[in-house]
Amino acid sequence: MDPVDAPKKRENRYGADVKQLDPRLAKLILAVAVCVVYLPLLGGGFVWDDHLLILQNQLTDSFSNIPKMFQTDLWGATPIADEKTGYYRPLMLVDLTLSRSVAGLEPWVYHLHNLLWHCASIFFLLKLLQSVVQDSLAAVLGTAIFALHPTQLEAVGFISARNDPMAVTWLLIALNLLSRQRPSTMALLGGALAACAAMLCKESVVFAPILLAFACHARWGRWGSWRAHLSVLGGFGIALLMRMNAGVGVPEQAEWSRLETVGLPSLAFYLDKLLVPFDIAPVIHFGWLPAVPWATAGLAIVLLVWIGKVGGSSARAGIAFAFLGLLPAWAAVAHVGAVVDRYLYLPMVGIGWAVAVVARRPGGRRIAQLAAVAFVVLSVRQAPVWKNDASVWMASIERAPSGYAKGALAKWLDDQGMSKAAAHWYLEAVSQDPMPFEHSCFNLSRSHLKAHGPAAAIEATQKGLVHGCERSAELMAPYALAYALEGQWEQALAMAQEVSPDPTGKAVIAKLAAKTQLGDIQALQDAIESADKGQGADLRRQVLKVLDHAGADVDSVTSVLDASGGAEAE
Repeated sequence: MDPVDAPKKRENRYGADVKQLDPRLAKLILAVAVCVVYLPLLGGGFVWDDHLLILQNQLTDSFSNIPKMFQTDLWGATPIADEKTGYYRPLMLVDLTLSRSVAGLEPWVYHLHNLLWHCASIFFLLKLLQSVVQDSLAAVLGTAIFALHPTQLEAVGFISARNDPMAVTWLLIALNLLSRQRPSTMALLGGALAACAAMLCKESVVFAPILLAFACHARWGRWGSWRAHLSVLGGFGIALLMRMNAGVGVPEQAEWSRLETVGLPSLAFYLDKLLVPFDIAPVIHFGWLPAVPWATAGLAIVLLVWIGKVGGSSARAGIAFAFLGLLPAWAAVAHVGAVVDRYLYLPMVGIGWAVAVVARRPGGRRIAQLAAVAFVVLSVRQAPVWKNDASVWMASIERAPSGYAKGALAKWLDDQGMSKAAAHWYLEAVSQDPMPFEHSCFNLSRSHLKAHGPAAAIEATQKGLVHGCERSAELMAPYALAYALEGQWEQALAMAQEVSPDPTGKAVIAKLAAKTQLGDIQALQDAIESADKGQGADLRRQVLKVLDHAGADVDSVTSVLDASGGAEAE
């Protein structure tokens, strides 16, 4: 047994007798708390990006696709493959394939897999902190802060966030191996492979060489052997070469101007989430930014300064670790335009480290114990948010209203066939100040036409245009059809003529119905005759249906079409 972990009674550097906690009991306490918090998440479903990354991913259905996973962007085999995200995470795709091979698309298996990665992070962090603080109970408390803080729920409850615990697990393996005073050749090789694996899970570990220096200094007073640092750099070099070979660049939105815009506000929100994690919002979107919690952020900074003062250089190293873990997240925040909890997963390693250092003091230990208990209670209360899309987006709407959250809820309701509820939230999403949510603009007219009829579609579309929706084909085509169904032929024709091309086909129907009713039936005859075999009859049927709904004389139109000889009759 390592002498650090041996249960004994000794005098620590602060002059107080400290009874060391048996490491096996410490792990049992952590395991029970983790089970209480996270096991209920196994009953959740697929949410948010899971629908694209898991359910609609063309690569993860077979291990034979593994070579392709190393040659593509994370989203390269999904419906948004055209968007160059700059995320090269092949091991995440491999891991999703493993989940799928076990039980197909059963969500509980994916959630369990997420939880296992979180448990692995907990285990390797506890091992690292035991060597850093030389106090088993303090190490357990620091690890508990990392494991049980409510912000960690997203990384476990949201399957698509699995790459965070994956990357952190591999990073912690590398730190445990390479922060030894004299790492062996096998440790150097293992550390290089672990560092490479971490980078192939998520780019947030990019500052690992600096993090290794902090770990080495905390463990034995030096910044680490040059061989250990070369090991990390070698692993990163391999990952970088693989990324370059796959042709994955940086996210297009990760521009310096955008980084400047999101930097300080996102830091304030994250400090607020760390200090007061009560009913935290799953998504805070910069397009509809709520009031920035500068005051709470200031208090959090004061607390971190106090921890750094009380804990000394080792605690300050943990705080620096947290900051460096968050720094790459600014590029991700700029890319997606949102503050999300999963970006705190790596920084929480540094926070747990700093707390473990302070917990060596009796006063700090009591505070850490109270915080750990509070986090269990808050996490249990917050966990139901990740049950399904409805709970995620309703929580976001209640706690940080945005067009993005309202539009995401509308899309989910739409996919579930709840047309009336979807139409309501699409309208809410486009009516959200200071700007409408673009994707909800696309669905606004169509959803109201389906749920409430043409009059409601016209009214909703007019509201969307007033709030700034662009006159896209997706919006204007159903808008034109709604006018046609209401018998407002001039307006229907004018709206339909704006649509080119018409991906929905609705503007074509509206245009032909309007022209027919306004006296140009030849346009309908020509369209039917020029259509592919079988499609002419369908086109005729749809136009006649619109004319009938609007109260037009369908019999006379039918007679003309039948008499033309070139038209396809039903």
